Amino acid sequence: MELAMAEPTDILRHLPKWMSRSGVGYQPGGLPVEIWYLVIFFIEDPRMLFVCAFTCKILAARVFQMLVDGRDKYPRRPDGLLDMHQMYRYMRINPLVCYILTSLSIPTHSMSKFIYECTGKLRNLERLEVHSSAERSPQTLPFLRLPLFKAASRFPKITSLHLYNIVFYNYCDFSRLVCLFPALCKLIVVNISWQRGEGYPLSEGPFTQHPYLQDITVC
Repeated sequence: MELAMAEPTDILRHLPKWMSRSGVGYQPGGLPVEIWYLVIFFIEDPRMLFVCAFTCKILAARVFQMLVDGRDKYPRRPDGLLDMHQMYRYMRINPLVCYILTSLSIPTHSMSKFIYECTGKLRNLERLEVHSSAERSPQTLPFLRLPLFKAASRFPKITSLHLYNIVFYNYCDFSRLVCLFPALCKLIVVNISWQRGEGYPLSEGPFTQHPYLQDITVC
């Protein structure tokens, strides 16, 4: 994330509402605040970052600013979906984003790349949406190979999966993908189909036996 040197009086707007703006020191430990900004910018362990944040209010404000920037400024395409070509580099430069992002919307054609490159990294991702890049036209998802299913299982906190306008290779691909998110409790599918073979009705497939899946919406 970019290292912007904001004025101390401006940065206080990033403090959470429950934290008072009074009694703010502008030189923690007697050092200029810009030195501290450099220190916290290079911290990669979120636990250490929060330790620094709660030593004083000026550093807390800077840390919260970094967290908001990391959450809101990840690379997007013009249609608002994740730009997977830039995301890998963004995570490498801004490792804290791996702990911050809880929701993402990705294009159908980038799903395999997303799963392979982000598996085990986006530790707190809870909601994943997969959209056709064409506004209303379904897009075909290539045959999903076994290594991809293994990688998909390493998103342990995804509880909500939304699939829009996707043509799977076959019903088995769709069902296996849904079942591989161990914490999944909500599934929304809109205009989903498959190229080969017949399958169960979407509301009655084997994935409905997922131990935590309670909310299924089919449109």
